[in-house]
Amino acid sequence: MINQEKYNKLYEYIKEEGIQQVILNKIDSPRGILNEYDKKDIIICLYLVAIDNEDLESLMKLNFEISKNKIIEETDIVYNIYIKNLLSVNRLKKIISLNFGTEIHFEITTKLLISLIKNEEIKLIKILFNNILFDNNFVLSLLYYYKYKKSLSNSKLQNFIINEKKKIDLNQLFDYDDYTFLSYSCEKGNEEIIKCLIKQGANIEKRNQLGETPLFNACRSKKVNIVKYLLECGAKINRENILGETPLFIACEIKNEMIAKILIDYGAEINKEDNDGETPLFIACEYGNLNKNLIKMLVEHGALVNKENEYGRTPLFYVIEYGNEDIVKYLVQHGADINKKDDNGNTPIFFAYKNKKDNIIKYLIDQGADKVNNI
Repeated sequence: MINQEKYNKLYEYIKEEGIQQVILNKIDSPRGILNEYDKKDIIICLYLVAIDNEDLESLMKLNFEISKNKIIEETDIVYNIYIKNLLSVNRLKKIISLNFGTEIHFEITTKLLISLIKNEEIKLIKILFNNILFDNNFVLSLLYYYKYKKSLSNSKLQNFIINEKKKIDLNQLFDYDDYTFLSYSCEKGNEEIIKCLIKQGANIEKRNQLGETPLFNACRSKKVNIVKYLLECGAKINRENILGETPLFIACEIKNEMIAKILIDYGAEINKEDNDGETPLFIACEYGNLNKNLIKMLVEHGALVNKENEYGRTPLFYVIEYGNEDIVKYLVQHGADINKKDDNGNTPIFFAYKNKKDNIIKYLIDQGADKVNNI
């Protein structure tokens, strides 16, 4: 890629020499100063000069040239301008203006939109979404009303706009490596882009190959404000992924009490079972650093402490395995069965013995655990 100084030099040369002359001098076999540049860079710079000067004749000539010699795909012009860091706000406005008012057509590709969102180019995205959805027929309709002095009521104008927006399903643009733009933005936590996408009709229930919607991504990325916003927009809170997990499972897996609380407040099902027969309480009691406040909140909202998974074990078995005495006591105080047997006939005290949790063994015995038949 050429640096800014070399780009400026090429840009000024083309301006001075004239686009038509540069084309006549054969882009595909450059001489003189042009010999210092890649053919693709010359093409892009020619387009930039033509766009900046709104030179329709040169743009049409350029379109003909690139369709003939295939140095660059016609559909990739705007994308290539962007990746070379040359797509300013004013330049994009001119490109859109040329799209609507002339026979020139620049494609806004999925590839470009993906790059804009990944790089959080909020200003450019807003310009696209505020303009590019309206095609030539829409503009021509308005011009017709203006030319023939026909009255155009607010409601009629509103209908025009609604009909135009219905013509383009944004979600058709969003299929990319199993993730939608919205899912990616939720993962990255850019609230402004998310609002922009949803406002333009992005599907908040679109799933990836794991069956997960953007709400899952927002929970996993610990984006509290975005979780709230998606729920306010009507995201389905008990939607399952292919493992039978809901967003509440994700909040419990990452031990995030605040997100779990929001989900519960919006109606997340506390005792929903995943494919292994486990509820969110199981997940909160497994894996990594256990969060007592999260576990307390689940129990206080009705989580069943003696619910069994497919192995016949309850959450108490897993808390003992991880050795958290404080949470063991909490679960026992809230009704956890200390003599419950799993499918192999083992009780919680056996797990405490197996994992050398002496303090927990003593506590369970003090609470009446049957040590004779279980150790």
